[in-house]
Amino acid sequence: MSTLSVLRSNPSLIFSVHPAMLGRIVPRTIHATRGLALPLQPTYKTADLLRSKSTKSVSVNLLPLWRGQGKQGVRYAPGILLSKLRELNPSISNTTCITDSALNKSRTPEEFISALGDLSSEVDTGEEEEGGLVVNLGGDHAIPIMTIPVMLKRHPNLRVIWVDAHADINSPDTSPSGNVHGMPLWFLSEASKQGGMPLDRLVYVGVRDTDPAEVELMERYGIKNYTKEDIDTRGLATVVMDIVHRLELLDNPVHISFDVDALDPSLAPSTGTKVPEGLSVEDVVGIFSAIKKTGSLVSCDVVEFNPLIGTEDDVERTVQSIETVLKEIIK
Repeated sequence: MSTLSVLRSNPSLIFSVHPAMLGRIVPRTIHATRGLALPLQPTYKTADLLRSKSTKSVSVNLLPLWRGQGKQGVRYAPGILLSKLRELNPSISNTTCITDSALNKSRTPEEFISALGDLSSEVDTGEEEEGGLVVNLGGDHAIPIMTIPVMLKRHPNLRVIWVDAHADINSPDTSPSGNVHGMPLWFLSEASKQGGMPLDRLVYVGVRDTDPAEVELMERYGIKNYTKEDIDTRGLATVVMDIVHRLELLDNPVHISFDVDALDPSLAPSTGTKVPEGLSVEDVVGIFSAIKKTGSLVSCDVVEFNPLIGTEDDVERTVQSIETVLKEIIK
């Protein structure tokens, strides 16, 4: 039986297929009976399939932004997470830090967005290391206002996977809280005058807390949200294969923006906007693992860890969960 036939009969094998091979044999057409996107036939030579697509280097941006919401503790997360990255990979040395004082001056949302745009030129996009990965450590979830536009300049066809409990696509006029960390996708995308990213390049994973204006935008633009229920009923492998097909990740680069509140609060209690019934650590690790195997992952964010929320045990549990994800990201 061919590798392709095996994958058709058992999509969960996506998680054990060699990275280079997966990039050639995951989906191009929809399998009618299983709803899976699968290719009609392999198109690459065996020698090509055996070439590794492992990450050559890691560039890290430290972004201690907290003004996107009201809890200052997220400013301490980048330093903690960098120490964990270096424990996992002591060779990581390419780091860029945009200072707390530069990021967190008090402004109106519009002035705040403009300032982040000005500072985005300082974000390292990994241009010196072809085939490398950029890891952005926040800070709150307003950092994509800095991290995604610079990657779009380098990769105009960039796709985005938003792993979060929230849709983060409110405008300043529709946001109940007025917090910018709930607005980044509005400012980044075609939904606003400021942004230009087409929303058919975006998918959500794990979103379960939305405001009415966000639901309206999701429906208007047809933004797909893969819920925890989807993962549990369809299987994570099937969901990831659907994402690969929908975003055409065999041919296009992708950025994953991971908010730790996507996880169930029992696994990540030290975050500011917890929502019950979240993803498991295994879900998030599986998403990163499978997307990396396509060879398309160019950058990612890790945001909203707040070490000042909860007990010492809460902080330790949250760090352990994030560390497990980081280990997969830089593996």
